[in-house]
Amino acid sequence: MTIKDHLKAFWRRYMGGGLISLAIAAIWAVQPNVPVVSSPVVRWVDNVNIELVNDYAITTRQFIITERAGFRSDGASEPRATWTALGLQPFSGATIEASLAHDGLYAGELLPRAECDLIFRELLFKAGVESNKTEIMYQSVSRAGEVVWKRHTTESVSQARELVHVDLR
Repeated sequence: MTIKDHLKAFWRRYMGGGLISLAIAAIWAVQPNVPVVSSPVVRWVDNVNIELVNDYAITTRQFIITERAGFRSDGASEPRATWTALGLQPFSGATIEASLAHDGLYAGELLPRAECDLIFRELLFKAGVESNKTEIMYQSVSRAGEVVWKRHTTESVSQARELVHVDLR
């Protein structure tokens, strides 16, 4: 179902028609009721992992990815030599949102793996990471991600799906 279809259904069901009702429905469709926070708030769990303290949502061109407080991530788990060469940090403002989204999508197997990697690239670019650095990071996760994906269990995927959700935009 497209946004246009959702808009029409909402308009017919809740608004009863009319131009003002259509305008209200259009605003609703563009700004869905999700808990968007400007920046994720995280805390360190151990030497490798962070945990979301707040509910957090981020949008891509196609999706709204919502992660609930308690979701854990290892940040962008690129090799440390890659980080040094790129001059970035795995938990920095420029990469943390893309990393959280990517880790959530992977953990819950909410989309095909290749789509998760493309979303990671899109969010890095959106965050202002230089295109050459974005491409290196994307290639790294798309090549090494299969190892992580194959380690998932039915239980770990189920647990992730309780904390991470994807909706069409």
